[in-house]
Amino acid sequence: MEQGRGIEHVKDKINLGVIGCGHIAKNVLVLQAAQIKEFRLHAFMDLVEARAEELSRKHRGSYCTPDLDKLANDASLDAVLVCTLPDTHAAIAKRFLEVGKHVFIQKPPAVTYDQCVELVKAERAANGRAMVAYCYRLSPLTHAIRQAIPHPKVLFARMMVKRVSEDNRYYIDHRETGGPMLELACHNVDLVYWLAGSRPVKVSAFGGNLNNPGMSVVDNFVMNIEFENGTVASLVNVDCGSADFGRKWFLEVYGDGITATIDGFKKLIFSGKRDEETTVEYQKGIGLDRDMEAFKECIVTGKDSPIPVREGVVATILILKAFDSIKSGKVEQIDLTQYLS
Repeated sequence: MEQGRGIEHVKDKINLGVIGCGHIAKNVLVLQAAQIKEFRLHAFMDLVEARAEELSRKHRGSYCTPDLDKLANDASLDAVLVCTLPDTHAAIAKRFLEVGKHVFIQKPPAVTYDQCVELVKAERAANGRAMVAYCYRLSPLTHAIRQAIPHPKVLFARMMVKRVSEDNRYYIDHRETGGPMLELACHNVDLVYWLAGSRPVKVSAFGGNLNNPGMSVVDNFVMNIEFENGTVASLVNVDCGSADFGRKWFLEVYGDGITATIDGFKKLIFSGKRDEETTVEYQKGIGLDRDMEAFKECIVTGKDSPIPVREGVVATILILKAFDSIKSGKVEQIDLTQYLS
């Protein structure tokens, strides 16, 4: 999608539809959108109609429905937030891009190679804007690292969670499509790709189903990535019980004589040639307070979104390649030409 291409005329109000009215929509994105004067919360859709009705009533929506077709056929609808289960993101986003809507897609935007290809094709052909919810790219902490260390040598990221398998949100209807690794680890994978500033060329991984016998899902893995520019990254992504020894999220970046550490997305520490410490509140630290403002900006200006689909699918591809590496026991080669060219 060329920068600047988009819907030619933007109305005073952008009619917004919400698809999936669960936790992330109800408690984060809709609350953000309600504070943005350019947005009108117009339509709410959920298969559990009571959820859609609750949000529609609270935010004075025009209607609520369990029927996705009603939103797809609504000519007055300008944009949608796709907040459903991960294995449905790609198909729903593709459909609404094809009918000319702007689309905000919860992560991961896709969970299979075929979904990645089809979603990128839809973005290229679309008149509207698409943005993936990789909010770490919007964090002031990660932007500070990118400015201080534009050419990192080594990156390390950890995701440590407390048995997410005990929370059915991560498994219902998508046990075969990645479970917690695609649902949560995708954030850190996207972040190291963005910070590396280069295309990945090789992936290796070890792990598998270590904590949930009887489930055909990868729940723990260590993943290594090599990039074209020589940067290397190592990620530890686990569903192994308590994270009491450290924060849920952790990141270290080394380069240019500087070490940058983010602990729990509340604190950034620079050391080496540069000594500095910054502390922020959690939502600002992970960039979660900026999602809807960034989405609005790309609609209003017609410019490319900060996390377009062609960029957002890279994390999915890397994790799927990691799964392939676990199965094959080999280093997997990466070719992103069809996605990024």
